[in-house]
Amino acid sequence: MAPPELTVGIDVSGTRIAYAVYAHPGLVTVSATHRLTAGRQYELIREALREARGEAGEPGAIGIEQPHFGFPKAAYMHGMAVARTEDACRAVWRHAPVRFFQPSEWRRIAGVGGRASKERVMEFVNGFGFEPKTQDEADAAAIALAMWVEEYGD
Repeated sequence: MAPPELTVGIDVSGTRIAYAVYAHPGLVTVSATHRLTAGRQYELIREALREARGEAGEPGAIGIEQPHFGFPKAAYMHGMAVARTEDACRAVWRHAPVRFFQPSEWRRIAGVGGRASKERVMEFVNGFGFEPKTQDEADAAAIALAMWVEEYGD
């Protein structure tokens, strides 16, 4: 049986989550950005990922951005959002492997360049015919592409 040619990319912070689904060859099929509020963060993350599952089904793999922060409060807040996202992914998609990417890592693997600017990431995903509504969706799309490249090849 051929592997599922579908991957999910997730860009999350303490205040929002964006996801995108990449379907080979070269199509971002679904994307969305959702605001997160204190006290309901996990519930809202899980709702967003259930929406993604409803739109896209079962992916072959999931990539989540896990950036480095230089000061403790931001690192803690972001780390909690990433941990809740991982937990929600494992609840929503029980069989899909989850992989964490540093920002320069997913940019390099996707082919946009490890030090690429936000504008360059936006241009890159536009090259696939994808017009994200937010920069977070552009990042999520590139993360989904990086996940596909890593799992299934160029």
